[in-house]
Parts: sequence; structure tokens; C-alpha cells
Amino acid sequence: MTTLLADVVAVADRVAATSARNAKRDALADLLGGLAPDEVEPVIGFLTGTPRQGRIGVGWATIAAVEPAPAPTPTLTVDDLDTTLTRLAGTSGAGSAAARHELLTRLLARATAAEADFVRRLLVGELRQGASEGVVTEAVARAAGVPGTTVRRAVMLGGDLGRTARVALTEGQAGLDRIGLTVGRAVQPMLAATADGIEAALGDEPVSVEWKLDGARSRSTGPATTCGCSPATSTTSPPGCPRWWPGSGPCRCGRSCSTARCSPWPRVPGPAPSRRR
Repeated sequence: MTTLLADVVAVADRVAATSARNAKRDALADLLGGLAPDEVEPVIGFLTGTPRQGRIGVGWATIAAVEPAPAPTPTLTVDDLDTTLTRLAGTSGAGSAAARHELLTRLLARATAAEADFVRRLLVGELRQGASEGVVTEAVARAAGVPGTTVRRAVMLGGDLGRTARVALTEGQAGLDRIGLTVGRAVQPMLAATADGIEAALGDEPVSVEWKLDGARSRSTGPATTCGCSPATSTTSPPGCPRWWPGSGPCRCGRSCSTARCSPWPRVPGPAPSRRR
């Protein structure tokens, strides 16, 4: 089974033409449900405006220089576009500009006017069709017949919506349940879920509660010396201060030190932390 790019473009146009979230979800779910397994990841990338190849290396100047006459009938497939994007992303070095121009010319010469417009906007990051990642995630859940919470959890832990969508559409709930934390793989932002009340939120499991102070934080470390001097920059050693970390500016302990400053907590052995907000 091969999906024409024209089918993806038609659904993208329908999604862009409506502001109803459920209508967007249903249109996308119908498309996703009819894809072959190997087409799922590319199409997810097309719909969200983030091709799975990552940085393609094609900008406005490159795409504007390619203007072949549009094809009268649609023949391009999802695989045709995905393969061309892979080749474009892998083109570098001497002669790469000419090679990209040739690849784009051959691709767009086979594209209808609507398909060419879609490809151009996709390549320069200006798709703007209203298919956010959240809507596409809901569409994946609907097409696969699994709860949305299950898909969102798998996307969060798996870190990639395209791969998660393929698992959902080919393996269902069982495949999604196998997706978990993997060392070295980034976890996407975790969003809190709602509950009907405190009892429902806590459930029957033991819980703990702690204070959380908002604010950006950074951490740096320095040598564990005493207040008053930095061995690399100071030759004097005024009386020590038990609370400090290496930094700049006068020491707030009141002693004659210009190369360190006090921390607001007691000194502990080992590298000293530095916090900023």
C-alpha cells in the first residue's frame, strides 16, 4: 500500500481550514489509520512540520531558485518525499549547493501546485497548518484505538512522536506499555494531569509532599578552600569564613576578601555549590 503525498496535503488543508480541535483530530486519525507502517514516521513529521531527518540544509534562497512547472496530476508518494529529504540532509561539501538544487528540481517537477507549496513551506519551517503535536498525538490515539493518556505517556518516555505513533498503530496498547525510560534518552516535558479531588489524586499509594520553589537554577563548583583567598589570585589569607563559595565581588562576611563571597548556608566539605535565580 502506497500513500500519495496529495492525500497528506489534502488532509493538511482540511486541518488548516477548521478551528475545531475535534475535527482536526478526526481528519488526521483517518489519514493515519490508512498508512503503511513505514509511512507513519515520515507523515507524522510532515504533519507537525518537523521532518524526521532533522536539519535539511535548505533555506529560502535555495527553494526560491527552484521553479519548475507544476505537474498536472499527483504522482508523488510519501516515500518519494521522505527519500528526497534524506538525500538533501546528507548532502554536504563541495558541490552540495548544485546537488541540492538538482534534487529539489526533480522533486518539484513531479509535484502539483498544491504539493509544491506544501513542500516549500515544510522545508523552510512555515507549514502553519494548525496540526500541533498535541492534536496529532490525539489523532494517533484515536487511529490506534488506545487511550490518549497511554500515547502521551509513551511519547514522553520515548521522546519521539513519530516512533511512538508507529508502535501505537502497529502494536497497540501492548507495544506502548513496553516503552519506558532508557538511559541516555531524553524525556519530554512532563505535564500534570487533572483529578476530581484530593482523594482521587492521591489514590491508595503512599505519597510524600515537599515544598517547591520556582526559579531557574544553575550549579557550578569550585575548590574547597577557606574564605579570604584564592590560591591562584591572592597572596594574603585573612581570617577564614565557614560560609563561602568561590566567585567574584567582595565577601559578604565582612572580612577583607575580594576573591570569594559567602553562601547563605553552612560550609560543607567538598565542592561548593553556586545557585542563581
